[in-house]
Amino acid sequence: MGSSVGADGRVEAGFAKLQGKDFEFYMQTYSILLGRNSKSSSVDVDLSRFGGGTTISRHHARIYYDFTCHHFALEVLGKNGVFVKGVLHFPGDPPVKLASQDLLQIGNTEFYFLLPSKGISKRSIQLSIPLSTAPLPRGAAVGAKDGNDNADVKDDVKVNDDGEIGKGSKKN
Repeated sequence: MGSSVGADGRVEAGFAKLQGKDFEFYMQTYSILLGRNSKSSSVDVDLSRFGGGTTISRHHARIYYDFTCHHFALEVLGKNGVFVKGVLHFPGDPPVKLASQDLLQIGNTEFYFLLPSKGISKRSIQLSIPLSTAPLPRGAAVGAKDGNDNADVKDDVKVNDDGEIGKGSKKN
């Protein structure tokens, strides 16, 4: 799961993150419902707070992890559809496979679907050694955040045979 530390010092974690101009939401379950809250129903992500009113259905879309296909997908439920990477999808269409950094739009609200970057496996880190001095596995890539705090952006950083971090794949 991906995580970040909030302004209040709490660690926020999730399987995926929805990042919009005015909000961020961490998926902490394998399925979430997006739409607008009403007296008779509630959703995990209430997009009506950001405008769009009745163009956003009460149950507009569902994002879920498809265990059969091993990826996240979006199912459109609302009659006005959902834009994914600029393509409009409607109810009844097959679920849309989601990849990290896909731009989604429901009503007037645009947001990104983000997955955590792949980290170093637990077995490659010796917990008794501070991480800054722990050797990394040969060929491991080190992730970096861009100016928008997107953790999926990677620099071309590689680990050499000695476990040292260096730019690119040049050999000394």
